Amino acid sequence: MIQIPTVFIVGAGASAEYGFPLGGALVKQIVFHMREEGTALRQALARVGVGLRDAEEFGIRLRDSDSDSIDTFLENNSEEFVRIGKAAIACVILLAEEECASRNRLVADPPGDHWLKYVWNTARGGCNAATLAENRLSFVSFNYDRVLETYLDGVIQSTFNLEAVEAAALRAKAFPIVHLHGQVSGVGFGEVEGAFADNHLERLSSGIRVVHDEVPTNGPAFESAFNMIASARRICCLGFGFHPTNIRRLRLHDIMSPDARFHGSTFGMGEAQIRQAQSTLNLQIERTLPHLKCASFLRECVDLT
Repeated sequence: MIQIPTVFIVGAGASAEYGFPLGGALVKQIVFHMREEGTALRQALARVGVGLRDAEEFGIRLRDSDSDSIDTFLENNSEEFVRIGKAAIACVILLAEEECASRNRLVADPPGDHWLKYVWNTARGGCNAATLAENRLSFVSFNYDRVLETYLDGVIQSTFNLEAVEAAALRAKAFPIVHLHGQVSGVGFGEVEGAFADNHLERLSSGIRVVHDEVPTNGPAFESAFNMIASARRICCLGFGFHPTNIRRLRLHDIMSPDARFHGSTFGMGEAQIRQAQSTLNLQIERTLPHLKCASFLRECVDLT
């Protein structure tokens, strides 16, 4: 059981090992879907009035911008391109969820860096269905995918022999999850059939917020996140890119308890990038080991008790 109030701030890197593209890989997949005729995205965009020329122009401009992320590309573009971009993000996420589900990457055939299993087995230790909610663990996610809730719902259902609805309700009580930038919704995890018909894709992407969007930090999602962070005594960033806008929105330095400890995985980051992140955070990241992925980072650097 995790008894110290703990918040995981989860970024795209935390889903990468489960088959979800991030950064440049996401850009390449969107470019592919825009370039190739007959892809699910091209067909779905046509159904909501996006012409062939606009779709091709979007793909060419995205490719030639050499952007590290789709968010960077959309930051200085037209409303129409932002609309297309959000639909493209939703499409790629839904297809990644489908592949993740079909390959059973969350349980039966997980990646080597299966950090979800490590956290789950730490949290469930000594618990039964009646005491699981005594854990003090919550998640603040910047991801559009539903890996967290899908995995936790599934293992809770199997562990305690619950119905799906009961498991989801227990997970929401034991391990609250807040998606600050929205998420794909309206279809089940891995169920893309029908998602690209009619205007469904645009509806599914309507809740997505990219970094440069105006996001109401006084809304219920941020209010819940702020309350989680303020009451935590341990805050851990996993796969989080430390984007300055996201750091500003979180207000970590302002609302963290003075006795809270801050940990952050920095896989793939250079020393200068880590220093820049610390400067933007105005916080010291404890034990930065940039060669460790999420599961190894937790085992080596974070005492989850």
